[in-house]
Amino acid sequence: MRPPAAFQLARGGARKRKFGSGNAIMPRERRQIIFSEMELYEALLAYNRVAEQPAFEGEPFSLLLTREPAITLVTRVYDRREWREEKVKLPTPFILEAMIRFCIANTISLPRRASKRFLVVQNEACLFVLLDPVKPTADLRLVATAGADPNNKA
Repeated sequence: MRPPAAFQLARGGARKRKFGSGNAIMPRERRQIIFSEMELYEALLAYNRVAEQPAFEGEPFSLLLTREPAITLVTRVYDRREWREEKVKLPTPFILEAMIRFCIANTISLPRRASKRFLVVQNEACLFVLLDPVKPTADLRLVATAGADPNNKA
């Protein structure tokens, strides 16, 4: 099997990166945004209020993270003069949307083009962000630094 065009074989058969060919691939970025239990509660409650189809009703008082990854939320619902407990397994897209909205509301930067997943890492809720390499294009523009004079063409 031949190596990709961006690589050429060096001495000893090791792969050597060939630069300047226009096929250079950028490094990937991985981020894990870890949510505390309170941040997760806040994110889920805030999104449940505005979601087209709320995932739960009542007042949540406990949540359970599982390795799947999944969240089971225990809520208390007042029904016919009594409180009852209800367990709801939240759908992954709901959790992911809640976490993304929480990040946006709290000015935590998230790249639009990055893939985002909900994970449970060491029994903590995590928004995993992977920014895949993007080939450079000819339409790139330089961004001026703060305080730069836009009229100075030097």
